[in-house]
Order: sequence, then C-alpha cells, then structure tokens
Amino acid sequence: MSDARLRERTVVVGSLGKTMHVTGWRIGYAIGATALTNEIRKVLQFNTYAAPTPLQQAMAAVLDDAAYCDLPQLFLQKRNRFLEGLGSSRFSFMPTGGGYFQMVDYSAISELPDTEFANHLIECHGVAGLPMSGFGSQYAKSKLLRFCFAKKEETLDAATAILRAI
Repeated sequence: MSDARLRERTVVVGSLGKTMHVTGWRIGYAIGATALTNEIRKVLQFNTYAAPTPLQQAMAAVLDDAAYCDLPQLFLQKRNRFLEGLGSSRFSFMPTGGGYFQMVDYSAISELPDTEFANHLIECHGVAGLPMSGFGSQYAKSKLLRFCFAKKEETLDAATAILRAI
C-alpha cells in the first residue's frame, strides 16, 4: 500500500498532558486526513466540549518553542541515568524504547506480589513504583514495577541509591 493511501486512512492520537508534564490539563490531539478529522470532530462535540482556551494557547506556545524538539533526548538522558543508577542493583530490566516509564523486575529480591512489594518500597524506603498488576491480567503474577524517570537528577540519584541498597 502506498504512503498516500495510508495517509488517507490513518489517524494519530496523542496526549500533550504527559509529554508536557501537565496531565491534569487533559489536552490531546488527533492528526489525520481532513475527511477523517471532520468525522472525529462530529463525534467529539458530543463527548467533550473543549479544553479551556488558555490551556490550548499554552500548549500551542510550547509546541512553537524549539526546545520542545529536545524532549526525546532529555528523556533518553534521564532513562540512562536511572538505569545506570540501577546497574549494580539486584533489579533487572530491559531499557524502555520511549516515554518516561521504566519497568523493573524485582524477582531476584522478593517473592512478594507486586502490590505488596510496592507498598514495602514506599513504607520502608520512601521510593514509589507502580505495581504492573494494575495494568491488566497479563501482569497478575509478574514481579514488575513501573518507575517514572521524568524527575530531577538529584531525585533519580537518591532513588537509585536506595534501590541499589535493597
């Protein structure tokens, strides 16, 4: 199938809230052929009214800023710092290929279910990781936690120092 035919049939839907660290704003986007986005607007008008104008304007200004283009490199650096910090720990992982969350396997450390191990980390060590079992039945018996590495360098360093000591 040619690229032109795919463009006519494809819609990209995304969220600016997570990328721009303003998740409460609930601002997203859809990019596609005019015929498709016209139909999306017809449905959208009955599902939601609109994000507040000042929030839309703020996102438009950010998207016009050249610094926005540096986000992938910024997240890559933060991911690498987080994983380097975990390098000599008993946690195992495969580096995430995108976003700002890293899944980490703790099976070499504990047999606790992920919810209990996550609570243990918070209560005893002050570090928060999300249990993956909350993301679907395929993770029900996993020993995986999800960590956010979109943090200040000092925060990443402090968290990985604690995690290395476990």
